[in-house]
Amino acid sequence: MKLTDNTRLWSVQTEGDCEGRTVTSFGTFQGSIVDIAQRLASKAYYQLTFTEVAPQNNYPQISKIPKEVHMSVRGMRTSEVRKKLNDEGHNTGESNFYDAFTLKIPVRDIIAMKKKIALDKLTDEEKGLLGL
Repeated sequence: MKLTDNTRLWSVQTEGDCEGRTVTSFGTFQGSIVDIAQRLASKAYYQLTFTEVAPQNNYPQISKIPKEVHMSVRGMRTSEVRKKLNDEGHNTGESNFYDAFTLKIPVRDIIAMKKKIALDKLTDEEKGLLGL
């Protein structure tokens, strides 16, 4: 099964402090780890850690969209995850954090996310008036 399969479910966490003694959990999300990582990139302390689990789909509000995110997938080797993502057409790189890699967020995805953020602010009536 592909890591970017939209039916997979992931629990996502980041470190809560610089010494890694605490953890901040963002929740459980369904979808491609690439899409989830892009949406949560600005919330990562050092890196995002993914654990495959059961469903939930409520992303936190996005205020800024970075160009890359440090991440890892619990239970899988970083090199294996990077190879699978690169084989699926995504751009990954080295991370300076332990057992992590960077996922580069393409400009086209950043633009699409900014459009979605703007459209999510509109009411159904406003969307209807705009023909959306």
